[in-house]
Amino acid sequence: MNNLTKLSMFLSNKKHDDFLHEEQRLLSLCFEQTEDLLLNDR
Repeated sequence: MNNLTKLSMFLSNKKHDDFLHEEQRLLSLCFEQTEDLLLNDR
């Protein structure tokens, strides 16, 4: 495997990780807001 292939694999993995991380962050934000709404509803 040449260096270019290694580099492209590394970058695509990194991009994937960033995407997952961002998704997690958005999900937790949604959950927090939903909790707030539910708590304020009572």
